[in-house]
Amino acid sequence: MTPDRANTPDPISTDRKMFKAQLESKEVLDLCSIASLNSWLTEDDYSRCRELGRWLLNAGVGFLLAPSARKKGGVCVPTFVATAIRNEQPLYLLRYWLSPGADKAIALRSAE
Repeated sequence: MTPDRANTPDPISTDRKMFKAQLESKEVLDLCSIASLNSWLTEDDYSRCRELGRWLLNAGVGFLLAPSARKKGGVCVPTFVATAIRNEQPLYLLRYWLSPGADKAIALRSAE
């Protein structure tokens, strides 16, 4: 170990499986067209979104369509029950490395 690395915490890695699928549920909520909620749903503080997700899960909602907080014009589709996912098709594996104190993450995309 070099002296520069002696006091540097090891990076944290996390994997994300990216896939496409058809979704089907009797209970779906679409929040994309409700402009008054847009800033509420896309702010940096995710606590209200998490609270909403818990409420929707308990209410039996299969999935939600919501504006993305990270990609302007994007849509997120959090899915609350596995049975709502149909015809899953893996696309790729995405691995992130996060170093404590660093201002950027490193991502690597690999074929499935």
